[in-house]
Amino acid sequence: MAVFITSDLHLWHSNIAIYCNRPFIEKGYLDSSNKFVSKWAKDKVAFDMNRELVKRWNETVKPDDTVYNLGDVAMISNRQKPALSEVLWSLNGEMHLIRGNHDKNIKDEWFLDNNFKSVQDYLVVHGVMFCHYPLFGKYDENTSKKLRGIVQHYQRIYKKERCNYLLYGHDHDTQSNDLKRSYNVACDLHDLKPIPITKSLLHSKARKHWM
Repeated sequence: MAVFITSDLHLWHSNIAIYCNRPFIEKGYLDSSNKFVSKWAKDKVAFDMNRELVKRWNETVKPDDTVYNLGDVAMISNRQKPALSEVLWSLNGEMHLIRGNHDKNIKDEWFLDNNFKSVQDYLVVHGVMFCHYPLFGKYDENTSKKLRGIVQHYQRIYKKERCNYLLYGHDHDTQSNDLKRSYNVACDLHDLKPIPITKSLLHSKARKHWM
């Protein structure tokens, strides 16, 4: 059994294909202002993206593996929940969710009824913190007050728990500038699929505690 980690799938979020240059937008789908020309084009991108995310996930993760998902599973309306349920049940592995900012509108019970074994705000394992948010970036007056408050909350937990490494998401396509303390596992940085948690992934301070 292997242990994997990922973040920020953003299922059904067609615009994420624009923001993060995901390879699902064909010629003619966008207008001159970089917006979808039609609902059909927008829905087609979401469908193709969901299908490919599932394909890459299941090519990587076996049924008896474990996957920690650091949040932002999907951006959906209530009427899309049945379709999301179908996708989640199609994914290999025992899944554990660390909530992201876009998961707050879905109740924990719903995730637990749809193939997640646990749902939590953060997790600390052998000194390694799993959290949706980057904690060591530059948060200044241009950062929203809400985000600064969230980050400060988890920074206090990081210190209280005496953590020595952070695995996070949220910043879709920007890797950490401080790999000695943190690593971004967002799927956009890793070929749109989960990556294995191995000793080589972690900095030396965390390595000696892991597994």
